[in-house]
Amino acid sequence: MKKVYLLMVIGILLVISLGVGFSYSIWTQTEDQTTANTIKIGDLNVTLSNSSGAFTLGNQYPVDDVTGKKGNPYNVTLTNEGTLKASYVVYLEKLKTSTLDGKFVKVAVNDGNGTLYSSLTAGEAPGSDFTESKQIASGTLAPKGQSGNSTQISVKMWIDSSATTAING
Repeated sequence: MKKVYLLMVIGILLVISLGVGFSYSIWTQTEDQTTANTIKIGDLNVTLSNSSGAFTLGNQYPVDDVTGKKGNPYNVTLTNEGTLKASYVVYLEKLKTSTLDGKFVKVAVNDGNGTLYSSLTAGEAPGSDFTESKQIASGTLAPKGQSGNSTQISVKMWIDSSATTAING
């Protein structure tokens, strides 16, 4: 008698699970997509402009920080003309042809304190004409038409007063 009840319970469970599976297959619909998805979230368009010409330290001599910060800046303007926020990082890269050691060069960004080039945060791999890259600025630009969609970066460089006449090579 126990075997009959056990077989009946197993049979009922089997019928229920077949019913659930059949119902699921009737009410579930699957389709194959034949075209690619396209998602458009906005435009990214950041422009860089400078009106300062080339940025060099030619014909310079060691000076103190007060004098160095009085020098002419190299100005760059970043403007976001797109509809998305844009993050940026600006690097200062040393040319392969430079003979000046970075431990003698001071850099001031946006009238900040002078910092030795050699102690700045290392940047990404420099381009083929450069030996090293250092990060000097980073931030986020708001979309076009909003406050904060443009920023100006002003960089001054000078030879530190701790340098001697033996700074080449």
